[in-house]
Amino acid sequence: MILSIIIGYLLGSINPAWIIVKILRGIDIRQIGTRNAGTTNVFKNIGLAPAVVTAIYDLGKGLLAMWIVSKLGVREPFYILAGLAAFLGHVFPFYLGFRGGQGTTVLMSLFFFISYKIFSVIAFPWQEFTALAIVVLSLLYIVNKGDVMGLSLIPLLWLILIKLIIIHPSMWFYLSLVIAIFIYIFIINISIIRKENIVHLKVETKKQLLHWRTIARPLAILIPIIYLYASKQIILYILGILGIILIAVDLARLASKEVNLFFFSFKGIFKEKERSAFSSLTYFIVACFLSILLFDQDIAILAIFFIIFGDLAVKFLGAQYTKRFILRERSLEGFLAYFGYSLFFGSLVGISLGIPFWFIIIGALTAASTDLFSIFGIDDNFTVALISGAVLEGFRFFIG
Repeated sequence: MILSIIIGYLLGSINPAWIIVKILRGIDIRQIGTRNAGTTNVFKNIGLAPAVVTAIYDLGKGLLAMWIVSKLGVREPFYILAGLAAFLGHVFPFYLGFRGGQGTTVLMSLFFFISYKIFSVIAFPWQEFTALAIVVLSLLYIVNKGDVMGLSLIPLLWLILIKLIIIHPSMWFYLSLVIAIFIYIFIINISIIRKENIVHLKVETKKQLLHWRTIARPLAILIPIIYLYASKQIILYILGILGIILIAVDLARLASKEVNLFFFSFKGIFKEKERSAFSSLTYFIVACFLSILLFDQDIAILAIFFIIFGDLAVKFLGAQYTKRFILRERSLEGFLAYFGYSLFFGSLVGISLGIPFWFIIIGALTAASTDLFSIFGIDDNFTVALISGAVLEGFRFFIG
């Protein structure tokens, strides 16, 4: 095992980007471009052929190290240590002052190898990955920036892997390794975005993201979680009491100008558009109450997930990257974001509840379309869950 780590480190420390550029141009690749001794920097500054050679060796060094040590008798899964040592050798080569490349290419080859080991034992979750692929296609149109896409997609991949660990605890070692790989890649993406100042948030996007309700919105998943592990009666009592309180506050505000001014004197509690209307939080709680009251448990949970995560996607991606409007303030980018993220999170929970994938697609499309047509004065926080839930109940009744 000690020998396998040494072999992996030495193979990993051979940096073709630095060696090739030094031979061809007599310069240090770490002093030009992005100052990273990797494939992308070689391609941008030197050319395609040197970049291809760099990519091939960087992709293969970890696999080569694992193959060599496996032939020496190191057993599974310990030979993966050689692959991880190759990554460390790439990042910290001894002959370059321990300053090499970022190592993401090496890690991707390890990711594909480990994925092969995982899915040769357990079933491939094609529904969740199909939903993730649809999010990728949506982001290709909406964002079209690799680093930003990585920042958006990697947390979704974490969720799939965590779900697999819960379902298949015997594979926790391999799955945890994959999570660790993508945590590192995620950190690298953040550093690149900050260093190159890739993302410039619009003022409206900042307001949306920094509002306390947007930050607290993911906590709403406690509603379906409580519904799963407690009785329907308990969750209806909780939402009913909370809904009555919120309705009473809104009615008091709208009935008295003084009361309304008092609440708006506390900045951030209500949004400006709610000065003469019920708050979106009230609509959301009432919609959750009615969904649980009227629909089957699995459909109610699915509908609530649509409004939670579809709305969050629109608040960032729709607001930040709007280019083509469909209906007044509603854009194609917002529609795609709503559909993609509703489908992903709907699949993540819906497949576990035994809901067919095609059924979840219909629900996500209905949710995104409902949000699109919410320009006609009805708050989407109220309509999305109820309409998508009603459509799915209709499909279940007539089709099964």
